[in-house]
Amino acid sequence: WMLTHDVDEFVYINPVNNHTMIHDAVEYLYQLNNHARSLSVPRYIFGSSNHDYFKPDLVIDRFTRRWNRFKCKKKKATVASGRRRLFQQDQPRSYCNGGSHGQGTSYDLEKGFSLVSSMALSCYTQNKTTGQVKTSSYCSRPHTHTLVTSRHNETMKNLTVHRPKGDKGLHGEGERYMNMRHVGYTMVIMHYMVKSRQEFYNRVCSSVWSDKYFRCEKCTPEFYFNLTEEYANNFVDKRMARYSAPLKKRLKNSSIGTSCKTESNLHSLDHYRHCFDNIQKSLDKLGATL
Repeated sequence: WMLTHDVDEFVYINPVNNHTMIHDAVEYLYQLNNHARSLSVPRYIFGSSNHDYFKPDLVIDRFTRRWNRFKCKKKKATVASGRRRLFQQDQPRSYCNGGSHGQGTSYDLEKGFSLVSSMALSCYTQNKTTGQVKTSSYCSRPHTHTLVTSRHNETMKNLTVHRPKGDKGLHGEGERYMNMRHVGYTMVIMHYMVKSRQEFYNRVCSSVWSDKYFRCEKCTPEFYFNLTEEYANNFVDKRMARYSAPLKKRLKNSSIGTSCKTESNLHSLDHYRHCFDNIQKSLDKLGATL
């Protein structure tokens, strides 16, 4: 089984069934549905917990506030059918104004946890109107995976390969995909998407993708961070605290843990604001030459 996630994402296992390892959770979910080959693990998004500056402690201890759809000031927070709004450059807005894709929950999308042998290496799509078939080597996304097609289709003989292709049109459908409403009772991903203001600013100035924060008229990294402050700190969630003491002990007793640097090479907030100005000038200059 394979799950693709970032270094700012951590898996939380619900202890209600005495599960302590990811392996236990996967085995349990597989027993509930032994046809399942891809588990949609939902995510919660954590904000800055109103921290402006870095502190040398575990991320799971420093940030204990996340977004909760039901804690929005509006009585009913709308749920958009599109992608995340934090980085939708043409229309950035608060999740409380329709920025999640969590099927009426406080989840933020999902990530596929899939059986590798069932994942498709290449895919096809078929136009339902014309019947035209297109092949694609771009099959599984970073967040989700497409499984090989299990049923034989006579119209797909020309697509036969040593390993079956996946039908992208069937992604997420059928008993081989377990949806996030079912998986969420057993495990979820905690996504610490911004951390403190200082760390977020540093990440922007160190990134080759920093231009994504400047793609609308009012957009700057400071604008995006302030936007997350409006909604991503509205609910206290300290469930990850159960991992804190064992993790600290393990790090202390390991060669890797003792070599960890708790001193960060961060700068003042004004330093990063000057960096933002330079990025904006470079983008303006680039735009003028195109």
